[in-house]
Amino acid sequence: MKKGMKTAIALLLLTTGLSAKDAAGVFMNAADFKNNKLAYAVDCNKEVFKVRLHDLLHNTASLTIKAGKEQVNFKKDEVYGYRDCKDRVFRLYQNEAYQIVEGGNIVIYKIQKNLPQEKGFKFETVYYFSAGADSDIILLNIKNLNSVYGSNERFMELLENFKGDLSEYDARHQMFRLNYLFIKSQQL
Repeated sequence: MKKGMKTAIALLLLTTGLSAKDAAGVFMNAADFKNNKLAYAVDCNKEVFKVRLHDLLHNTASLTIKAGKEQVNFKKDEVYGYRDCKDRVFRLYQNEAYQIVEGGNIVIYKIQKNLPQEKGFKFETVYYFSAGADSDIILLNIKNLNSVYGSNERFMELLENFKGDLSEYDARHQMFRLNYLFIKSQQL
């Protein structure tokens, strides 16, 4: 990153009092994500922030961002993720952009997959999880939860008795049911 741009971004965030919701930018690593520290940050009310993901078909797994008037290219494995101007956060993992829908004890992600059907294809939302912000992203199902959290007997018992969808959002507790059950397992 250019030194002048780093300084300008830091000053912009300090002087404008931007809230996280008004800022878009790049998280260089998991620690930056946890601390909500954006690189190449822009004020979405005043500047353009665009992300373009390039896949291996173009012979490179890269990411191009346009932050204000600057354009910067990264290899996908050099960047943790990004926040866009719609306040959505994405983590780049194995050349895919997973939207982080909850950053709780269990980080929950979703991605739109184009799945084949009898006649054509259908877009479907597929959910994933990780045990932490920098852990591997794994398909969200009971088998995978058991392989990661199997030593937490109380959590496994709560999951066994849970009859809903693992990706269900609990409006009452304002979190995904999975994280609510995990927290509950820690309290008992």
